[in-house]
Amino acid sequence: MGRIAKSAFGVVLALLIPLMPAQAREMRALIVGVSEYPSLAKNYQLEGPRNDVQRLRDILQQRGFAPRNITLLADGVAGASGLPTRAAILAGLDSLATQSAKGDYVLLYFSGHGSQEPADRNTPEGREEPDGLFEIFLPRDIGKWDESDDGGKVQNALVDFEIRRAVDRIIDKGAFVWGVFDSCHSATLVRGADDSAEIRYRHISPQALGVPGKAMDRAEADAVHSRGKSDAAAPDPFASAKGQGGGVFFYAAQTTELAPEMRLPLGHPDRKPFGLFGFTLMQALESGAVMTYRQLAQYVLSQYGGMNQTRVTPLFSGTQLDAPVLGQDAVPIQQWKLDRTATPAIPAGALSRITEGSLFAIVANPLDKTESAIGYAEAHNVALSSSALTFVAQNGKPVLDPKEIPAAAHARLLRVAGQYQLRVVVDTNACEGNCPALAPIVALQKSGIAGAQIEWLKAPDAGDVAIVAFRDRVMLVPPALQGVSCKARKAAAERQRCEAELRSGSLTLAWKPEQGGDALRETLATALHGVARATNLMRIASQLTERNGGGKLAVSMKQITRAGKVLPLSAERSPVLHAGDKVEVSLLNEGQMPLDVTVLYLDASYGVSALFPYGGASNRLEAKASYSFEIDINDDTTGLERLVTIAVQARNLGERADFSFLAQSPIEQLDRTRGVEDDDVTAFRDAGFADYTTRGVGAPKTPGDRTSMQVFNWTIQK
Repeated sequence: MGRIAKSAFGVVLALLIPLMPAQAREMRALIVGVSEYPSLAKNYQLEGPRNDVQRLRDILQQRGFAPRNITLLADGVAGASGLPTRAAILAGLDSLATQSAKGDYVLLYFSGHGSQEPADRNTPEGREEPDGLFEIFLPRDIGKWDESDDGGKVQNALVDFEIRRAVDRIIDKGAFVWGVFDSCHSATLVRGADDSAEIRYRHISPQALGVPGKAMDRAEADAVHSRGKSDAAAPDPFASAKGQGGGVFFYAAQTTELAPEMRLPLGHPDRKPFGLFGFTLMQALESGAVMTYRQLAQYVLSQYGGMNQTRVTPLFSGTQLDAPVLGQDAVPIQQWKLDRTATPAIPAGALSRITEGSLFAIVANPLDKTESAIGYAEAHNVALSSSALTFVAQNGKPVLDPKEIPAAAHARLLRVAGQYQLRVVVDTNACEGNCPALAPIVALQKSGIAGAQIEWLKAPDAGDVAIVAFRDRVMLVPPALQGVSCKARKAAAERQRCEAELRSGSLTLAWKPEQGGDALRETLATALHGVARATNLMRIASQLTERNGGGKLAVSMKQITRAGKVLPLSAERSPVLHAGDKVEVSLLNEGQMPLDVTVLYLDASYGVSALFPYGGASNRLEAKASYSFEIDINDDTTGLERLVTIAVQARNLGERADFSFLAQSPIEQLDRTRGVEDDDVTAFRDAGFADYTTRGVGAPKTPGDRTSMQVFNWTIQK
């Protein structure tokens, strides 16, 4: 903790049809998914891109794209326009540039491997690369490094400036371009062929493409070393958006990170490989929710936080971040036709973010108002694309009689039920012989952890966190690093690099085998309790960022570097901060109703600090009132850290909604009994933040429409 605050879809029906944007003449898309690479080794093959592109094609058609205007280049996908070769991709880009006109909308989506190659300094594009490297996307027919007198290149690679030229041609026609790149570019690679199949990275090292070390050394020696110092300094690798149409560009990872593909949704028995970035974007698109690109970026980052993804922070840029996504600004309703069989069901499930216990209103006709619902239902047996429904009494309505349901009835999603179990993977594969950590872990599984709901899994499954045991230590490993086997690396240098990255990206518990099993069990219980609280806080944030409740709290921030430079901070960026920097936080209630505001800080070691209110002060901001404070940045903890604001519309004569109790301090103990308090405060306690949640008090509540949250991300480096 240590931060010091100083005062101062399935078939989404009917009501999605009006989402056709009023201004766009034509909506076109080029969707590229490369899963198979015939020229590369087996361990470099992917599974997720073909799932990504099929799902996106279906969603775009639901959102108003005509099938004739969607070009899908993929392998292993029925109905694809062709294979994702270099020639086909360039032809698709050229066709878009030729067809586009003022007011058109163009979506570019690239899913597959990325890498780098030395930039050709004899070309204008090469001289512009500050790190001396071109980012490249790998089409299906990617070749090997081709050495030449002037340097060389990877055969058939799609180089960043080639995509950038095509994008500029489209934008110069007056079209709007949204580019989404779900692949890696510059990054170290800790995963190997023997690692878990649950997670793969969409990156291939230049060495694996045959780029000689001396060529990379020349590029490094010739570079202007800017990457890794600040994400703001890193240029967009693929797009410039210089034309009159404008554009927005989403990247799955920063230039020093890895973009994973995972079997998703996490924990679902029928999960499939998807790119994490594309999967999260498509959840938002499938919901039909109206949002700007900036809000979508914030949604993605909050979702990553809810999944405990601490090793990758996507990048968002462009000239039109405040434009509506897909140019669509009508308010949709997410609903599905009700199957009136013996077991009522709808054709939507986990891929549409429906969870066990999600609440639906049953309307007699798809255009009926929600308040005219004839009954209510909750979801159960949620599969990837289907859910069974159980009719329930709600809002004064009795349990619906199936015989009274008309043929045109639809189930309209009202609220997704919160899922607050912490999925913990136990991995003892690296702890050979009589593993000293095994017995304490088994004992903890039997006894449980007060105040935390744990679902225990075994490697190679992936979870929210993994307990990885070695003979001399125990580590808590986030999802992106689970299944990594450094011991399997053949070269000593690779093993050392792998171990270093595993240590830096994980939390090594302060325990040694000589301390005994009881000490480890207690240490693990305390640590997992903290992980559960921090993870569930982000899960609530990921739910509430979709809603517009909680009044109008405006949050603005500035970074004041230790050199005195002032830089703006925003929720869709993840800057790098260093010890000695300061962050100035300003809160403004722009609404007409009082707000109860809490500001929390989540550090890289799962600590939670309450920054506001501070020292017992009131946290109620009256209409138009403001408050500012500073945060001193230190490097007691390093890695991805988050600032979270919670705003609740105050009730007349009601108690203040103060969430300072969420701070993870060994001195402050959580209440063990439920008292009279605001319903939304109770909902946060129910999310696994108090011991009583394991004592039969019923299903957890979900915060209501009076509550909103915002999440800001940054990385602390030494």
